[in-house]
Amino acid sequence: MKTFKSVLLVGSALFVSLNLLHAQALLSGQAVQAGGAVTAAPQDSIVQVTAEAQGLQLVAPADLPDNGTYWLMTTNGQPLPLPFLPPGPDFPIYQMSDGIFLVDETGGQVATNENNSTIESALAAQADAVVSLINQVQDAQVAQLSSDLAMAFGLDAGMDLMMADSFSMASSYDPAGLWLEITNVANGWSYCNLHNGTNFVYAILSKTNLTDATWNVETELFPTGDQTNVMPFAVQNFDRQTLFLRALDWTGVTENGNTTPDWWLWQYFGTTALSDTNLDSQGNTLLSDYQNGTDPNVLQFSIEVTNNYVTSMNVPVSLNVFAGVPSYVAVSVDDPNYSADATWTDYVSSNLNVNLGMASGWHDVWIGLRGHADGTNAAAWQYERLKLNYTSPLLIITNPVMTAGVATVSVPLVQINGYSPSALANVTYDLSNAVGVVTGQSGGITDQTYDTNTWEFTTTSFEAVDVPLAVGLNVISLHATDTAGNTTTTNLNLTLDYSSRTNPPAVQLFWPKNGEQISGSSFNWRGWVDDPLAKVSAQIVGADGSTNTLNGLVERNGNFWVENLPMPNGTNSLTLTVTDSAGEIATTNITVSTCPFTVTMTPIPDDQLWNKKVTATGTISDSSQSLWINGMRAYVTNNVWTATNVPTTEGGTAIFNITCYSSGERLPDGTTNNATGN
Repeated sequence: MKTFKSVLLVGSALFVSLNLLHAQALLSGQAVQAGGAVTAAPQDSIVQVTAEAQGLQLVAPADLPDNGTYWLMTTNGQPLPLPFLPPGPDFPIYQMSDGIFLVDETGGQVATNENNSTIESALAAQADAVVSLINQVQDAQVAQLSSDLAMAFGLDAGMDLMMADSFSMASSYDPAGLWLEITNVANGWSYCNLHNGTNFVYAILSKTNLTDATWNVETELFPTGDQTNVMPFAVQNFDRQTLFLRALDWTGVTENGNTTPDWWLWQYFGTTALSDTNLDSQGNTLLSDYQNGTDPNVLQFSIEVTNNYVTSMNVPVSLNVFAGVPSYVAVSVDDPNYSADATWTDYVSSNLNVNLGMASGWHDVWIGLRGHADGTNAAAWQYERLKLNYTSPLLIITNPVMTAGVATVSVPLVQINGYSPSALANVTYDLSNAVGVVTGQSGGITDQTYDTNTWEFTTTSFEAVDVPLAVGLNVISLHATDTAGNTTTTNLNLTLDYSSRTNPPAVQLFWPKNGEQISGSSFNWRGWVDDPLAKVSAQIVGADGSTNTLNGLVERNGNFWVENLPMPNGTNSLTLTVTDSAGEIATTNITVSTCPFTVTMTPIPDDQLWNKKVTATGTISDSSQSLWINGMRAYVTNNVWTATNVPTTEGGTAIFNITCYSSGERLPDGTTNNATGN
């Protein structure tokens, strides 16, 4: 059970003087007004009869003060305290004490009615209520309250009654004692002072109705040093129209069987509904923290944002609190003194809105969390860096070559390449032509440049591969979104026109070429054609008269392959036939022969083929030959060759060209030395 050592009441009971109830009005944010009154009362009013019998005087409207406490005597015989005169019909008003008035709202009830005992009983109750009220008001002029009266209003027996308004004190007030002062009510807050506090912990309690048995903890004050003067504090009114305040010394108050005092629990958590055995944010008991002077509410959290690049100055931010119970939050933007300049507000939700301001660019955001105790809990801070960008990205097309977004092409499949000076998140395109309309086709980001000065990605290369065209106009709409979410669209007008395709397709052979020798029973014929939609076929006529025809594969860059062509012994004739998309045909004839010795290569593991350089090995039946692979010299020992740092080709397909040179032939490095040995 709580024991209140010293209590002070402001605006708390029906017997409080004018000035105190005026303070109540200030706390509730209501204007104190006088209101109308009459100078004569109905002759048959029970309130009038009773009031006059008690020696009360009727007050003229002109004599009513600007401030006052008005007790409304209702028809049901219940006194209702009001800090202002109620509007409506004129009522007789009697003065009970200095600044305290009795308002007759009974409407002229008859004093006697012998034919109706129920009315007589009600009127008698009114008379008793008036007498009781007048006596209580008069009794309140003494410095001590009776024990019964104090208990009726939830107060301590023998408590000194303060009689002071917001600005002055009556003669019965002890200026050396503990007392509360209301200084101002504005913008939904009541501003107060606690006078003559000692170096203890004080709770400010509140209730909106004196008949309620429970006082609620409103806030807690922590006097330090010399408190013989004034300690200011504020109370938020919310929607409370009437507010009673009370101050008490909370030192040593415990409940629920705890050793930990209430003030300590309230200091750190804003509630007393906790136990000694509850665990803190570090896993220790609250009693242990109290006894060892340890902060029980150590906060730990992280900041979570959807994207560090944003297009709006108002950025939603989420906090992940994984230790402690926050009561206050502070947000600082671009302030190196964020901790000292922090403005703390109530922590309501883990979802915040951070205002970056109007300036584009990077912004330093600091978010702090603090526990319930003001100035006791060390604030926990976390940092996030956000870039505000309002500018849509610029797209520059490098292929096909465009003039003001227009070009004419002669192949029905194009590769669109370009770049943006900005960091892009994605690229898509729409295509409209005589065949139809397709939308939302995926492009690809092929490369991004990282700026080590700004610590961010900048220039982005992109592509849209294998875009099929129809004869005539093709409108390609490129859509790009940067990392902040800004979007841009660039339209390309490509006209597919075959009229310029009057020549056979251009063909270039990579390997084998005319007259070369080939080791092995089969080979792949490789080369390049200027139309990625061209059809390629190869025919080989062997020295033994055998004939084989195979179709090839053309890649989007024009490189073609005819794989696994058989290689009979002797000299063989090869014919390559290429038909482009315009129907033009090119034919190339070469001869190849079998190599007098055998060369093999050990397959390289797939997981190494993406490396820029690999080590290659194999066998060669003629150790006198010098072997080179992809421009790197191999060394031969006991018919086994090895080459290190062999470069691989880009694009995901590793190609290895092996060339052998007889003794005395000039080698790629300009020498004629044999490559045997290590």
